[in-house]
Parts: sequence; C-alpha cells; structure tokens
Amino acid sequence: MTKLNFFLNLPAYSLLTFFSLRNIFLLNFKSINHILSSKEIKLDSTNVKKPIEEIELAYKRICRINRFLKKNVCLNNTLTLIDYLSFCLVRFDFFIGVKFSEEDSFSSHSWVIVDNKLINDDTNIEDFKIIYSMSS
Repeated sequence: MTKLNFFLNLPAYSLLTFFSLRNIFLLNFKSINHILSSKEIKLDSTNVKKPIEEIELAYKRICRINRFLKKNVCLNNTLTLIDYLSFCLVRFDFFIGVKFSEEDSFSSHSWVIVDNKLINDDTNIEDFKIIYSMSS
C-alpha cells in the first residue's frame, strides 16, 4: 500500500477501529443479550445500496484490525460489520448458529448476509442450527 493510499483509507480504518474497540469493550463487560438488543436497528425506508465488493473490503479491513488487536473472532468481526452496515444504512441479516460434532464438541458461529450474499464467511453455515437472527 502506498503512503497516499494509506492516508486516503485512514478515515475508513478509523471508523472501523472505533466500532471494533467498542465491541471488544462490550463483549468483555456486557451480556450478549444486552449487546444484541442494542444493535437491533430498524432502518426506515432509506436503504443505501453499497457494492458487495465494498462491503467485503470493509470486512477484510475489520479482520485486519481485529487481528492486530488480538480479538479476531467471528462474533467481534460480525458485530463490527453490523455497526458499519448500520452506519452506512445498508440492510442486512445477522445470524448466530451452533453445531454439535460427532466428537461431542460444541461450536458456535455468526455471519451476515447482504442482498442474499454471505459476506463474512468461508465456513459451511448449513451445518449450524440458527439460534438467533436479526434483520435490519
């Protein structure tokens, strides 16, 4: 990345870093129910269409920021993406799912869908039973 590109992208990184730090704080001190209820934002008739590529780029930036902060887990990444999408007035569907494997292990995962496209995932989400969903 050239120095010029870095400075042009600085406002986007600053906003995403703020959202991420806020979610890290909330995940450490608040219950997940409190966090999710605070994120239930119903958009009015305003719906901004952002190119999927731009949303995917924002998600990659979120992952890069959270890797640097040593908090690169799907829930924090997804909550930060939700904050970004809400800020940009983009409609989304958010899901949390769980699965049990044959070794009796439990795992959970969260993901976001925008315009019927899975944004933040390479995991096979069909294996997960949805326990929470939210639409904007």
